[in-house]
Amino acid sequence: MKKVKPGNQGLIIWAIDPFQEVSVLQTRTAEAAENWAEKAGALIEPVFVLSADQSVATVLKRTRIRGLVPTRLIVKHDASTGDVVKSLLKYALKTKAQAIVVGTQNKSALDRFFLGSFTETLFHLSGIPVLAVGPGVKAVSKKGPILFPTDFSEKSEKAFEQVILVAQSYKTSLILHHCVQNPMTPLLQSGALLSAGGWMPEPDYLENEISKAQDLAKQWVSLAKRKGVNAQVLIEAPNGDVALAILAAAKKHKAQLIAMAAQRGPFSAALIGSTTRHVARQMSCPVLVYRKP
Repeated sequence: MKKVKPGNQGLIIWAIDPFQEVSVLQTRTAEAAENWAEKAGALIEPVFVLSADQSVATVLKRTRIRGLVPTRLIVKHDASTGDVVKSLLKYALKTKAQAIVVGTQNKSALDRFFLGSFTETLFHLSGIPVLAVGPGVKAVSKKGPILFPTDFSEKSEKAFEQVILVAQSYKTSLILHHCVQNPMTPLLQSGALLSAGGWMPEPDYLENEISKAQDLAKQWVSLAKRKGVNAQVLIEAPNGDVALAILAAAKKHKAQLIAMAAQRGPFSAALIGSTTRHVARQMSCPVLVYRKP
């Protein structure tokens, strides 16, 4: 594998698990890192944090990608998952990394409900974009739009501004995906909803919410257009899980990337669990997660 010295290019952190056997997942993660680096004109630095000094030479020998700078080893004794993630993030901030690329491996039945603790902790703590690749990613495509699920919140808008830059680098278009779903499920079953201080039939509520979303979407599409990125809008009112609707939309439109905003706060674990975690564990294309520091 050819290694290059860092110059004025940006840097992508490739978080390596030295204990993971070389696999298709590891290869796809490397390809996702390489794809980002090529589009952004950046270099890739493999980084691993260990509780003891162990080699990952086998990983690098079998993973042939271009644009690697020399491997960085961070040794951390008696480290918890949180300590390891914090050490990685500290180094990523120090080097002003554009993103952290990580593979997440399903290892047990519990992964139907939880991501690997490392990736989940990284999502929770990182103020740097995290590009996750799961075992469901069979190939890393260099074509297709970027799907951006959004609730049109302020946090999502900040993430959208960053995703526009990614779309510029990838030279591709964006799909703004919004799901209108009533959070008051018990009331939904009664056929009426509370809106603007009064009761409203369910169909009227959904129509009202879709109309508001369309107005907001037009503003976001205009923002992307001003920056030279084409964007289209997809608004749905799914009967089931929002995460499943996101995954279905990505598959239907052959998205090469799903970009999402995650929140941090008292309910961040629940938020990640309800949407981001579900999308990340079922992904068929890489998932890029933003969280406002």
